[in-house]
Amino acid sequence: MILGALIGGGSAALAAYLADRRRFKREDAAVRREVYAEFVLSWSLYKETERDLQQLAPGSPQKNEEAHRRLLRTFNALSLIAPTEVRAAAAEVIEDVEGAPGRFWQVARKDVGLSD
Repeated sequence: MILGALIGGGSAALAAYLADRRRFKREDAAVRREVYAEFVLSWSLYKETERDLQQLAPGSPQKNEEAHRRLLRTFNALSLIAPTEVRAAAAEVIEDVEGAPGRFWQVARKDVGLSD
């Protein structure tokens, strides 16, 4: 009788643990997706301001500097939660390595389970 109660209690605890673990994994992936999307948006805005600054010689360097600071802030947030492969690809994006945005998107999608 006691053994049955222990087994039943242990099974219930294990089931609850596994359910929580799956839920936390889903929530963690959702947070990473959000941070990755914010990083891509920040990078796009930075590139826009950089292009505007080059095309409109007098332009606004303050806008470009603010966009760059925002990009670095989102990179810092990404660095706290992303796996090494994603951090490395994001660093290449910031360093303006050719083809880096595509590589970043590919590893980010793989990380959150959206790979093709």
